[in-house]
Amino acid sequence: MKLPDHTVTVSEPVVCVKPGRTLLLRLCFTLVIVIGAPAVAILIWAEVTSFNLNTLPWLPRIGLAAAVGLAAYGIYQSIQERQTQLELQFYRDRLVLSYGAKPSLWSENAPTQQTEIRYADVRYCVFSPRRCRVTLVTKGYLRSVGDSGAQKKSGSVSFSTLGAPDTDFASLLKKHSPMKVIVKN
Repeated sequence: MKLPDHTVTVSEPVVCVKPGRTLLLRLCFTLVIVIGAPAVAILIWAEVTSFNLNTLPWLPRIGLAAAVGLAAYGIYQSIQERQTQLELQFYRDRLVLSYGAKPSLWSENAPTQQTEIRYADVRYCVFSPRRCRVTLVTKGYLRSVGDSGAQKKSGSVSFSTLGAPDTDFASLLKKHSPMKVIVKN
């Protein structure tokens, strides 16, 4: 395999599930959606139709509010932020983003992930120093997760620069790739 022209490794913060809490997180999200969404819809309906919600018994209202509150607390206790290593590999014709192990919110197993973006397919690149984010809007890119083969996708690819505050990503991308970088706060 061809060696990259330039390689940069940065630390990227990722929100993921705590070990052993995947089932609890899924249950709490389901509970919030099943109870919380209809409750918000009822509140909107009552406001539009001028229905007085004070005529409803208070015990079921408190019970539903407590269930949603406990589910929200369960979600809060089940997630964590973890630092993961992101390697940017600059080739002559493409940029490859490689994660050694990228954890997710819905799975404790952290498979490797690799995204290959051809410079010819990049419509534009936006670097936001205030939001600490680089976004590449593309016509298409290849993504492989774990041992699965590469899948063709389209849309945008973004990564956080929060873990590397001393790196100037705008000049890095301009120097090692032919992409035009838009700096936007």
